[in-house]
Amino acid sequence: ELKSAVNGVVDANTMHHVIQIETDTANLEASIVGTYRPSDADFPRVVYNNRLIFNSLRDFLLRLPTVQLSSTDYSLPNPLRTGHLCGRASCYEG
Repeated sequence: ELKSAVNGVVDANTMHHVIQIETDTANLEASIVGTYRPSDADFPRVVYNNRLIFNSLRDFLLRLPTVQLSSTDYSLPNPLRTGHLCGRASCYEG
């Protein structure tokens, strides 16, 4: 989670943007999978803002400590284990 990774190590303005994209993403997810789905019109804006913030923090994030993950560790979700996106029903699909 980006907020956990940057909490306490970025300035207040950057943290505001991180919290904003977290809120926007949660609201978009709730509206897309909710009972009442008025529109997915916010999708392009939310994706653009997420990409903007992640790209701005990319060099910083690459300097954070990393761990070695094994492609044979089936307890990990696919994005971490194989680098592939999640399946239609789960991030653990084969």
